[in-house]
Amino acid sequence: MKYSAALSFAAIATCTTVGIAVAHQQPSTSVSPHPSANFIAHHHPAEVITHHQPTESLSHHQPTESFAHHKPDISVARNSTINWDTAPNDFNLRGKSGQYFSFNCPPGNADQPVWGTDIYTDGSSICAAAVHAGHLDAQSGGNITLELMGSQNYYEGSDRHGIETNSYGSWSGSFRFVKATE
Repeated sequence: MKYSAALSFAAIATCTTVGIAVAHQQPSTSVSPHPSANFIAHHHPAEVITHHQPTESLSHHQPTESFAHHKPDISVARNSTINWDTAPNDFNLRGKSGQYFSFNCPPGNADQPVWGTDIYTDGSSICAAAVHAGHLDAQSGGNITLELMGSQNYYEGSDRHGIETNSYGSWSGSFRFVKATE
């Protein structure tokens, strides 16, 4: 399988555990954003490189068969702005547990639905959950990075940083926030 060395915005916006995604020559896995998200619009599909897949050598533009066997740094795509009502399941990300995605939350209203504490349902507002988790200030907005997780048996609600979240029973998709390295 050959990969193009050119990185599109769509590829950069889908940060993963390897920290890079490359544009694939044929249509492949792509993120389908919620229509109101204004995120990755009109770009070529991108293939996400996950842990233990061959990585692209950008220095020589030749694919290598080397494998990453370590937890790499997380790259932040600073231009992938989402709305305050955007949730991970708006992007059809279930089944991608362990992958990292970075977003920019504009300054806004954190009065959006959130379920959980520290680990949130994938139906929760990403930006409001980031405020609740202490990773974002609603008045200034900013960049956040989340890690997708799988099913949880229970999501405990709580009140933190001016955001009250709801409790919920078993749910198939979840996420948590991680600190990105620059």
